[in-house]
Amino acid sequence: MAAKARRRERILGTHFWNPPYLIPLVEVTRGKETSLYA
Repeated sequence: MAAKARRRERILGTHFWNPPYLIPLVEVTRGKETSLYA
């Protein structure tokens, strides 16, 4: 997906832990070209 994005520095990945109603946690990951300010 990021390869086709115009602003690759703003791409983040997210992973919601299951079951979300019991574990209110979201993992956020950076891509190869993600800016530190994204």
